[in-house]
Amino acid sequence: MKEISFCPYCSAPSHKLLNYHEDMVFCRDCNTFFRLNLVELKCPKCEHTKIEDSDFPSPDGQVILQCKHCKKMFTAKDLIEK
Repeated sequence: MKEISFCPYCSAPSHKLLNYHEDMVFCRDCNTFFRLNLVELKCPKCEHTKIEDSDFPSPDGQVILQCKHCKKMFTAKDLIEK
């Protein structure tokens, strides 16, 4: 399982989180159980999964993601929709 660095509900640091099973996590600060579902995004152009955050923001403030294989850039919204 990938490491999680904070609780998505109360922003408690990772040392307050307890891992149950493979995808179940419990936060000791807010007493909340939640599941981690990892989503693997593929580049629509070259089908590679090596996608990272770009240093270039879009003019309207959206997050820009870049495929490290073909260097194509997408907004996070467009990539998730595809």
